[in-house]
Amino acid sequence: MSTRLLDSAHRLYRVADLDALVKQLSRHNSTRANLRLVKPFDDAAFVAEVEARLKALDDRTARSTLGYIEIGRMLLDRKERGKQDGSIPHGEWVPWLKKKFPKAVQRLQEYMRVAKFLDTADTEAKNRVLVFCHQGFHAVLQQVHSEERLSKRKPKPAPLLDDVEGEKLRILVGDCMLRLKEIPDASIDCVITSPPYYRTLIYPGAITTFGGDPGCGGHDWDMRSKVITAYGHRSTASPENPYFVRREFLPDEEKTIQFGRCKKCGAESCSLGWEDSPQEFVAHLVQVFAEVKRVLKPTGVLWVNIADTFSDKELLAVPERLVIAMKDAGWLFRSHVIWHIPNRTPESAKDRPCRDHEHIFMFGQRPNYWFDADSLREPAISKDDPRRGKRVTYNGKYDGNSGFGQQSFAAIREDGSRNRRTVWSIPKQPFPGEHYAPMPEKLVEPLLLSSCPKGGVVLDPFAGIGTTGLVANRLNRNAVLIETSAKYAGMAKQRIEGRANEENAIIEEPTVEAAE
Repeated sequence: MSTRLLDSAHRLYRVADLDALVKQLSRHNSTRANLRLVKPFDDAAFVAEVEARLKALDDRTARSTLGYIEIGRMLLDRKERGKQDGSIPHGEWVPWLKKKFPKAVQRLQEYMRVAKFLDTADTEAKNRVLVFCHQGFHAVLQQVHSEERLSKRKPKPAPLLDDVEGEKLRILVGDCMLRLKEIPDASIDCVITSPPYYRTLIYPGAITTFGGDPGCGGHDWDMRSKVITAYGHRSTASPENPYFVRREFLPDEEKTIQFGRCKKCGAESCSLGWEDSPQEFVAHLVQVFAEVKRVLKPTGVLWVNIADTFSDKELLAVPERLVIAMKDAGWLFRSHVIWHIPNRTPESAKDRPCRDHEHIFMFGQRPNYWFDADSLREPAISKDDPRRGKRVTYNGKYDGNSGFGQQSFAAIREDGSRNRRTVWSIPKQPFPGEHYAPMPEKLVEPLLLSSCPKGGVVLDPFAGIGTTGLVANRLNRNAVLIETSAKYAGMAKQRIEGRANEENAIIEEPTVEAAE
């Protein structure tokens, strides 16, 4: 681009006529494309011209930014010319660039990236990029990165207003206490769920009903709402870098919780997780799991992922309260897995250790239940352990005659595996959408394999974005998901069906009853 044309482009930018600027840049690029095949190419003159322009454009002005973009176009022209005349064979562009411009390779590649984007993007995207010219080339480059990421994202799914009723997948949208009543007794093989943590995340519009009279004949709600002023931001991991945390401020509608009572029967309606006390929260969870027990087969297992919450400089012991309340409600507390999260967001506390774990509780209804222990085996720490393949009696501090000793068993099998221990180190799985607490697939997988037979049915009454259903579909299990948020239910449907299409698995959608 000549000095005259560059001045013209800068003048158009100054008067904010971006459409005209886009047309001029495109027209100039087309002219260069028509001329480049006719003129003989002089590499020495080309390198000298680029270096001269780089020296001249050394300030953070819109004019310099446009000049850098034109240098990128010159390089794109040279690359294309090299392909056509064979002077720069395929795959040799970067070595050529390093040879000709050893100190400016990265800069020149960035100029080319922006120039290529402006040559191929639509007018609106070009305008969104060019408005940053006055902030310098780096600002333009960052906007190009954002536009490229945006173009690769899948469109946001529409909220799911109608249930998905399929042979392999059911998604029931609405209040989990009400939707659970629609599932037949003893029809679920296992339950894997992660209920909302106490006073941690707000799920707009998520309302659950507890207690009251089922025959009320239509509740007459006295509903109220309040904005949680202390809850002003959310932190999320970047899809490109799970260790980078981004803080986003929330609008008031995403900080609002609703609660109320029925004027006729006293039923309570609330945002689960935002009760006035942890005791109320735990009592509500126990009510949900009482309905879960009805639909769970006697041989079924319930897995619950939950974490604790700080208040007034102390932990509230929510997981411990839940275990005691569940035992009092008749559940058998079978195991406690510590989920170690190596990439958990660090805490700023200076007077205590930073937390990097959550809890996975295993509950059953009777001493004997369906469980595939082999699916949970893991490599032994030392495959040369002398116990390998041998049956050993482990009586601990007991003598074996008091009834507390164990029968002999092979602690380490011939294949070098052992029973899985109860501390699992599994990183959180970044999700680029608008849900900020999804369970990682690698956490759900061992729970599902160990507790749900092939062809069985797994239930998640707090489905979120559907990770339980996603893993179930991949492992040939059927899933019933309940999600109170239509937005998250839509995201779950998109994730599961998208993954199924990628893996050539078809989710059929005829209307059927839940598996017996």
